[in-house]
Amino acid sequence: MTGTVPIEEKISVACEIAPRIYQLFKRDALLERVENVKEMALKSKAMMDELGVARLCTQCALAGDGAGCCSKKIEDWYEVPTIVLNLLLGVSLPTGRHHKDGCIFLGENGCTLIVRYHFCVNYLCKKIERSLGQEALSLMKAQYGSELFAVWELEKVIWRYFNMNL
Repeated sequence: MTGTVPIEEKISVACEIAPRIYQLFKRDALLERVENVKEMALKSKAMMDELGVARLCTQCALAGDGAGCCSKKIEDWYEVPTIVLNLLLGVSLPTGRHHKDGCIFLGENGCTLIVRYHFCVNYLCKKIERSLGQEALSLMKAQYGSELFAVWELEKVIWRYFNMNL
């Protein structure tokens, strides 16, 4: 399911298969790793909030031209495994948009997901990089790297389960 499949359909598929993935993860003792991913992702989000990154990203996304990193275009990059992981973590997925030109997962205070697409976690525009400074930027990138690797490992399990290719 790539970018040509509407995000609403991907969400529907994720909701349908999440119970089976939960059973697979339970059987294979992977639920602890899901909780570990949650801790890492929440730490990353807390760091983003503390440094003002989430606020800046949301403002840019809502600037009106739909070109921001949290724009509607970004949601096309999300795939079912990432959405499934969020369901396993108890995230309530949106049934509609909070912002007309924003990503479906963009809420009032930033992203409503715990586990996010790698671009959403890793990319920081020059404006944000300048506002952070080198020390904070290095700390964030180290945190993100650990999170992204752990998420990728779990997403691979989901892809393999359904015999899909990365």
